Amino acid sequence: MKKIVIALAALALSAGIASAQDLNAALEVYNNAVAQSEDDKAAALDGLKNALKLGEALGEEGNDLVANCKSAIPALMLSLAKAQINEANYDKALEMLAETEAVANEYENGDVLIEIPDLFVNVYNRRGSKLFNEKNFAPALEDLAKVVEADSTDGKTFLKIAMAQQALGNVDAAVESYKKAAANGNEAAANKRIGSIFIAKGQAFQKAGKNVEAIEAYETAMGYVENAGVFKVIGNLNTKIGKLAAANEAYKKYLELKPTAPDADDVKYTIADIARRSGDKATAKAYYSQILSNATYAAEAKKQLGAL
Repeated sequence: MKKIVIALAALALSAGIASAQDLNAALEVYNNAVAQSEDDKAAALDGLKNALKLGEALGEEGNDLVANCKSAIPALMLSLAKAQINEANYDKALEMLAETEAVANEYENGDVLIEIPDLFVNVYNRRGSKLFNEKNFAPALEDLAKVVEADSTDGKTFLKIAMAQQALGNVDAAVESYKKAAANGNEAAANKRIGSIFIAKGQAFQKAGKNVEAIEAYETAMGYVENAGVFKVIGNLNTKIGKLAAANEAYKKYLELKPTAPDADDVKYTIADIARRSGDKATAKAYYSQILSNATYAAEAKKQLGAL
């Protein structure tokens, strides 16, 4: 903001002494407000509003003063709103941003208007993240939704949204949000959480005796994050329902991920036995050969290799 200096004598010649004095008084109010703007913005804003009223009352003679006030008032309001953001007074900041936007529109202050949308998003992000960290998930979701509405590539915010949805029990929505997080730079973290969701679903189905559904959920989980133990469970369940080829594929994956597992030879024997009974001689031979040094399985392995 800048001070306005007008010579009283010049005004007297063009508009008369009384009018010049009125304008000079209005200018003094304006200039005092400008001087206050560094130390006391709230008082300065009140002064500018006062100067605006005085300028408008002067008619054409106050046009320049009115224009200066209409430029300065929204800018000062924006500065006050930013101060509230920095002080983490987010509710007040949103209120002040809305007021600033209304005034800037009324006064056609484009410089201020161009800043406001990003500031709204900034506040929603800060307040939403604070609520999220406090585990106040429902209101956090409302704020964070506004952030991704403004920027659909904000993977970090999608990750928070997904975690909040999951915490609130909205698992299907969480999966979709995790997918958006994964598509926008957070693949590892998002896929790990999607995998955990489907593992939990698989465990629930398994506990209920719904083996087909459990296998489907576990396999979906493994599409996002591989886990040796889950592959072994998939193998066991497929064996249980008679899907032997699928069981062997899962057991092979288990060994691939955990080749030094304590039960590796047990699983190799299972693969060999299933392959032999299924007529897959090549696989049976390959896995029987791998357990010839195991005291528990050596004799049976030699016998089966001789028969194949």
